[in-house]
Amino acid sequence: MIYYLILLIFILFIVWWYWTREREHERKLKRVYQEDALKYIFHQNDHGHPALFDGMKGSLGMNGTHLTHIINDLQSRGLIRISEQGMELTESGRKLVIEIVRAHRIWETFLQRETDLPLDKIHDHADRKEHELRGEKLNALDAHLGFPKIDPHGDPIPTEDGHVSVREGRVLNEWQEGQEGRISHIEDEPVPLARDIFNRGFRVNDRVKILKNTDQGMQVEHNDKSQYLDALTAMNIQLQPIERKEVPPKRTLNDLKPAEQGRIIYISERLQGLARRRLLDLGFTPGVPVKKVLVSSFGGDPTAYEVRGAKIALRKDQAKYIYIN
Repeated sequence: MIYYLILLIFILFIVWWYWTREREHERKLKRVYQEDALKYIFHQNDHGHPALFDGMKGSLGMNGTHLTHIINDLQSRGLIRISEQGMELTESGRKLVIEIVRAHRIWETFLQRETDLPLDKIHDHADRKEHELRGEKLNALDAHLGFPKIDPHGDPIPTEDGHVSVREGRVLNEWQEGQEGRISHIEDEPVPLARDIFNRGFRVNDRVKILKNTDQGMQVEHNDKSQYLDALTAMNIQLQPIERKEVPPKRTLNDLKPAEQGRIIYISERLQGLARRRLLDLGFTPGVPVKKVLVSSFGGDPTAYEVRGAKIALRKDQAKYIYIN
């Protein structure tokens, strides 16, 4: 009798544990769907487009019945308002979605700087993490990264108090031949296009000069190399004007002669992830003197540099990202 009682208690415990786990999973999933719907409205409104039911349905991949329940819940919570023009965020809804967007963009920046994850994959990772990162954890990560202003795609990162700055830029197709600008934004979707752009070496803040502009595509100069971009790819890159006084430094560690010394200006933003972190940890920081002390007899690679009293060997493909005066 006792045996059956223990077995019954055990079965009831398993059923209770499974039920509570499923309820928690459903609760989290519902919150994710609601937050994704708020993000869709935010991005549509932010770009001056109406947030409509069919567009949200296609973007989020939901069936009509499920989406109707989500929208009704958001409306009853006072997060959105609905009119003939579509859906809009209320003040409370905008405050919530800005926190989600902030978490997304800070996590993208963390992945770019602290990991070796390919840039075309960080958006999907951030889409998942944004629903978990909140409050003090988010603020601590923001401080750890040095309160970055933009994410790897050039999107402005909202501040803790909810302020979102405006980042100017025009798509590459609108620039005239002979003009030069700095990349202010790279679209993260569609993913295949973003992957192609990143694989070609384009990064936010890079300089780009328009060599030829046609309806079919463009020839541009980027990193001292000419590249062809078809019209669709060019539409996914935005440029902003370069200040006249802005003159890029030309010398890197690779330009130092044996026994010559320079002073570090900065490490290029093109070098990110664990490689950047390693250089900073080794002492290659702005203002620090660095001296070329030993060149390898095997084609000059690697080369030893003296920094902060220590001798560090760097490959040419690392040294080219460290600018000096």
